[in-house]
Amino acid sequence: MNWHVSLERSLGDNQTITASYVGAAGRRLLHTQTLFDQNVEFPFLRLTTNEGRSDYRALQVQFRRRFADGLGSSISYTWARALDNVSDDSARNVLMRSANQAFDRGPSDFDVRHQVNGFVNYDLPALFSKGVGNKLFRSWSIDSSANLRSARPVNVVYMFPTSFGVAYFRPDVVAGESLYVFDPSVEGGRLINPAAFIVPSGLEQGNLGRNSLRGFPFYQIDLALRRQFNFSESAALKFRADVFNIFNHPNFADPVGQDRVLGGVFSGGSFTPNSTFGRSSSVLGQSLSGLGEGFGSFYDTGGPRTLRFSLKLVF
Repeated sequence: MNWHVSLERSLGDNQTITASYVGAAGRRLLHTQTLFDQNVEFPFLRLTTNEGRSDYRALQVQFRRRFADGLGSSISYTWARALDNVSDDSARNVLMRSANQAFDRGPSDFDVRHQVNGFVNYDLPALFSKGVGNKLFRSWSIDSSANLRSARPVNVVYMFPTSFGVAYFRPDVVAGESLYVFDPSVEGGRLINPAAFIVPSGLEQGNLGRNSLRGFPFYQIDLALRRQFNFSESAALKFRADVFNIFNHPNFADPVGQDRVLGGVFSGGSFTPNSTFGRSSSVLGQSLSGLGEGFGSFYDTGGPRTLRFSLKLVF
């Protein structure tokens, strides 16, 4: 089920501002869970029901200026909240359900509370009114885009082997311990504090809520300079210089995979901690990507500051 309501107002001849309330709700969605030792004939069960539920609410504000007098732009801000009790119904990686289903309902895996996106296009004025300077420096345009968002959720778990594979439970929270450790020597200056969690003695679901922690925020600003050289009515040469991540801001990846696993309970009931728990193992967009060898045609969002120059012949 989806619904929205919008209010739009003009600001002069070229600008508009829009405010929207957007809602969505999912009911009776597929939900797969794993059951152990519920029946002597079937010690391992995969049960799929329609107990999945999801809810999304958002306030979206957008400012738009149509391209006029050499300037055009669009900037949007979203304040949103996405909740569910299952985000990825996959039998390959099923987390154990809580006895109290309220602990399973939490932020969706893709929940982003705050997000800003925008772009600006501007035709630069000519520096010279005539002569060679006018021919070289006229008709240049500059483009800039921005992408900023708050951190996504991280679901902390611990593991233990079973006869049918590895099971994952959430641990208990240690009262009074900070959930994060701020250390400038680690990736991103912060890691999830392993001392804030403890494995329940009965190998069961702990009291930590699902997706209770957060990873790293993201922001990137790009800039481009472009011009079209017209040779005739049917032929032109387009030049473009792009600077991706102009401020060279490092965007660290959230702890994923084994980095969100506190550790494992193995033979004898002993707990083995995970030395990389809670840390970011990489930055986003580590390189240019594309088909084939060498430099690709596309830039991975979140990568280091990169310059790209391109020429395009149009005929």
